[in-house]
Amino acid sequence: MPTTPSRQPATLVPAYAQTFARDKLGPQVERALKLLQACTVCPRSCKVNRLAEINRRLTQAEFERALKAAWQAGLKRAVASGAC
Repeated sequence: MPTTPSRQPATLVPAYAQTFARDKLGPQVERALKLLQACTVCPRSCKVNRLAEINRRLTQAEFERALKAAWQAGLKRAVASGAC
């Protein structure tokens, strides 16, 4: 009975890694950051500076809201998966 040659699985390399290896990721990041300084990413083109608050710390109320939303999302996921 003839045997078929075994094929080695192709090595998959993410596109961003290929772009980084070709030294083209930096300019793309710079372009993206410029878009976010006067945001025109979505169809609204509101021109809000999305980078203004990147390093801002959350207030206690914002942190509590985020924590509650994350907990509820995790609980919903657990219930949907049958874990609860």
